[in-house]
Formats: sequence, C-alpha cells, structure tokens
Amino acid sequence: MTKGIITLLLLLLTIPVQAETRISMRFGGISSDILGGNGGSKAMLETSLSTCKKFGCLDLTLWQITEPLDDDIGIVPESGYSLTATKKLGIWRLGAHRSVMDNWKENYIAAGIGGKHGAVLLLIPSGNARYGTIVEINTPITKDWFISSRYSYTGRQDPDIKVSRIGFGIGRQF
Repeated sequence: MTKGIITLLLLLLTIPVQAETRISMRFGGISSDILGGNGGSKAMLETSLSTCKKFGCLDLTLWQITEPLDDDIGIVPESGYSLTATKKLGIWRLGAHRSVMDNWKENYIAAGIGGKHGAVLLLIPSGNARYGTIVEINTPITKDWFISSRYSYTGRQDPDIKVSRIGFGIGRQF
C-alpha cells in the first residue's frame, strides 16, 4: 500500500490542475491505548488529498505503519483512512467525518474553523465513538509548496481504545 501511495502522489505532483487542491505526504507516528494499560506506538506514513471549492472542502487521508507490529499486534492499527466533507460558512466548517482503522469504522459530525492554511475540527461522535479532533496546519514555503503538519485523535468506547496520529511533511498546492 505504501509504494502505491508514494507512486500516486509523485504522479499527481506533476499534473497541473486548475482547482484549489492540495496533496501532502507526512511521516510521523501513531500511538494507541486500550483499557487495561495495553498500549504501543509505531512509525507511519500518511498521505492526504484535499480539495476546496467556494462552499465546501473534501479531504481523504490514507495512512500505513512503516515498521513491523511485533508485540503490538491487536493494539496498534496497521492502516486506515479518513474521509472528511465540510461546508464552509465563513471561517466555520460543518460536515461529516468517517474514520476507518483495521476492523472498526466510526462516523462523526465535524465542526470547527478553517482557512487557507489549515483547520481545527472537533469530531462529535455518533454511536460507539469517542470525541475526537483534527488539527492541520499548512505553512507556505513557496507559491506552490508548503510544510504540512497534522494531528488526529479518535477512539471508541467499547472496546475502550484511543488512537493518536501526528505527522510532519511536505505538500503541493495546485
């Protein structure tokens, strides 16, 4: 999966697109904690494709751990993705978020603020999910390139699991 993500990103970085679209690749870490003190952390690779139009934004983020699970099998998820769709209301954002990791899927209402260089979203749970958050900051370094940083926290009530991801990398805006 990681080779496919890197290849897709490299191809997309060379195609001129007439839209407000961002592609970014981040390296970082994922940590997970399950009730009873079981926890672990691993290195990960995360890629995002985001597009914003006048009235809304769509963000797809894929991630994969980059080292063997060894004793963290069943504690640290191996891969996952999230899809967030939000409507712009000035600087405010309101929409939906779906988080998928290994064998569990959760839906959220996403609410927060956002602008040209990032967003902060509170993930309000539906069903068995915990409250979550996403913070993304994109710092321009040239007209087309930016430094990307992203933090995400999600989890479930039963089984009790909390997952945090943080990554830093580079991206391109079209």
